[in-house]
Amino acid sequence: MLYRPCPDMDPPTDVDLDDPPMVQMAIAVERGEQDLRLLSRLAEIAMELAEAQGVYAKIRLIAAGADGASLAPHEDPTAAFNKIAQTLRRILALRAKLAHDFGVDHLRLIGERDSRRAARAQAHKKAKRIDIEAGFRDALAEDFADEDQEEVESYIGDMEELFDRDELHGYIDRPVGETVARLCKTLGLSPDLCIQDAGGWKIRRDPYPFEEANPPPNPSPPGATGFTDLDDDPQTTSPDWEKKGPAPLGVGR
Repeated sequence: MLYRPCPDMDPPTDVDLDDPPMVQMAIAVERGEQDLRLLSRLAEIAMELAEAQGVYAKIRLIAAGADGASLAPHEDPTAAFNKIAQTLRRILALRAKLAHDFGVDHLRLIGERDSRRAARAQAHKKAKRIDIEAGFRDALAEDFADEDQEEVESYIGDMEELFDRDELHGYIDRPVGETVARLCKTLGLSPDLCIQDAGGWKIRRDPYPFEEANPPPNPSPPGATGFTDLDDDPQTTSPDWEKKGPAPLGVGR
């Protein structure tokens, strides 16, 4: 019997998941995340400066009041603190706006990736079903002639019913050949229509035209020599001189 390999497709991965617009969106999200970290660090520095200037302003005002002397003309110990506090408020407002925009873009990117990942998974599921049906049809072609197409389609209908009843659940994660073999077993077909060996799953096939014209020789089973009588097999018999034992002294010289 002749068989053809039953290849299996690789499951979808996240490699090349982003299309060009999504790549640009991902770059923008990454930059937004970096900007948020920078603004947060600037806010921390501004807060440290504001605290230092607040302490200085308090000390200066207390010192001026204790000496009974007024502040120098145009001196405002709180001026630097007020400027830093204003800058800090601007930083925090900018960070809040950027955080909002970043959140929107990030969620959008996640949604786009989830949609694309789901579309890939659905396409993989559909392609797997197509491969299973193609393999099953090849297996059926070995048992049914061209004039028996109605019976073939009947088996295909049985297969679809098994899929609809989820009796073949897990087929996404199994090799195509394994599912074809299960179908053959479940529907009472010959078990040798789809087999597994060291090279993977294989489906029985018709000989190609050139193989029909020149059929390959039927190899002997392992260890066989083609002899039917062990006595005639040179690999299992010994020469006559070994059977008769050594020649007497003086004979054959």
